[in-house]
Amino acid sequence: MKKVTFFAFAIILTLSISPNVALASWWNPISWFQKNATTIHTPEKTLSADGNISIKLGETVNVFGVKAKVTEITEDSRCAKGNECIQAGTVKVNVHAVYKLIFSKNVVLTLGVPYTTNGHVVTLTSVTPDKIAGTTINPQDYVFNFSIQSAKSENSDLAQNQSFAQCLKNKGAKFFGTSWCPHCQEQKALFNESVKDLPYIECSTSDKQATQAPICQQNNIKGYPTWKFSDGTEIIKVMSLNELAEKTGCSLDK
Repeated sequence: MKKVTFFAFAIILTLSISPNVALASWWNPISWFQKNATTIHTPEKTLSADGNISIKLGETVNVFGVKAKVTEITEDSRCAKGNECIQAGTVKVNVHAVYKLIFSKNVVLTLGVPYTTNGHVVTLTSVTPDKIAGTTINPQDYVFNFSIQSAKSENSDLAQNQSFAQCLKNKGAKFFGTSWCPHCQEQKALFNESVKDLPYIECSTSDKQATQAPICQQNNIKGYPTWKFSDGTEIIKVMSLNELAEKTGCSLDK
């Protein structure tokens, strides 16, 4: 009984000398949970109003009850700036998705290739930074740009893009590019499946001795992608749909 009384007195004396001991994490179970909660918390990015989102490797995005993140870059075979490549190459990433803690799955998404799941179409539209010959990209520097649309919206957009691409052709616009140019692939991805309706002109050739197709030489094409318009102007860059609409007068209205 004396021993119990002594230990009780010792604890009371310690707490009276240093009240903060009562909150010390080494013995307080509540503080253990608080510490763990702070440690595992990861900010989540959400979808923009137009259905686009940009994330980096390991960042978590919460979309329609699905939490997803890019866990690995499984391939980056894009043609590096400063090199001439026969093929454009591509980017493939592994995405881990969890739906309301019910189930999870891993999916490999390819640049410019739509993936349909749970009534939505997910497309990896572009990847930055560009590859540069002789350099290596730090995995943490990659930024992955995704478009996430409802399947119904995607069908509507397909019809709209087909009409828009046809209008560009009717207005005399011309899109010069190559199969190995990553920015050309980025431009084409904006049109999804309606890319076949674009006024596209291929500048690369199967002949390794030729630097350009004759039609591109005749048009004095110096970079890719190059847009030429009926008013004689020329723009060398990836143009947004809004920029193309403003330049040509083609409508983007649904």
